[in-house]
Amino acid sequence: MRKLNLLITLLFILSSCGSNQKTVSAVEINETNDIGSIDLGKQGLRLKIGPTWYENESEIHFVFGVSEKTAKNYITELHFNFGGNIECQNKSLSAIFDFKNSNDLILSDSINRLLPTTKEIIQRKQDNSSVEFDFKNPSPGILVFAIEKVNLKPNRKQNNIRLKIKSECSEYLNLPIFLSKYDVPNVDELIDRYIQNTLNELSESELKNIKAIFSHNQIHKTENFLIDMVDQRNMQIMTYNSETKEFILSDFEKKLIRKIKHST
Repeated sequence: MRKLNLLITLLFILSSCGSNQKTVSAVEINETNDIGSIDLGKQGLRLKIGPTWYENESEIHFVFGVSEKTAKNYITELHFNFGGNIECQNKSLSAIFDFKNSNDLILSDSINRLLPTTKEIIQRKQDNSSVEFDFKNPSPGILVFAIEKVNLKPNRKQNNIRLKIKSECSEYLNLPIFLSKYDVPNVDELIDRYIQNTLNELSESELKNIKAIFSHNQIHKTENFLIDMVDQRNMQIMTYNSETKEFILSDFEKKLIRKIKHST
């Protein structure tokens, strides 16, 4: 037990303490049309997607860029942390990626192997188009870190998946995540293309509840795959300011990078 506690302390240092948010389930959101009111904090939970904390967004857009134009298979990593102290006798939690509209993204279990040192507290299993991470949550309040690898090609297609978080007592989140990849030379062009092709088509009421994460990566070539060298520290996070009608870009430390005027 002492060994396990030491392992948890070393690997999962993120605390679940933080600002309280306001939450409703996905069903309640549809019924009230209050698309920006999802809250995990009220349920004692926290979620980190890539370099950024989940903060009431109705959608997360993950936009990757590479300088390769090939249609060869890719390995692209999605990093996430989740956990907390829920009001349920059984503290175990599950994070579930639903790929039912994007089955071609799923990579085999042999590629999505978890670290051997974590197998006692988290397990990954696949059931058709669903990938589930079962977290035993032995020390409620400590978050677990996990990675799901997907075959995301630079075809500019917007793939729609969902991330669900639940326990045996309740489902807390059903979050749409949009994944896409572009063949562009740098991150600035990646951002400009995505704004032009996707974000400018959305209404202001939609934009204010979306967070977009941009990652332009170098590629490592193997015999069967091209591997994105994903680094959270180099990702740019975009939100929308409805008062100034600007897209706001910041780094993983929330330092401002630039502002882009929204074209309506």
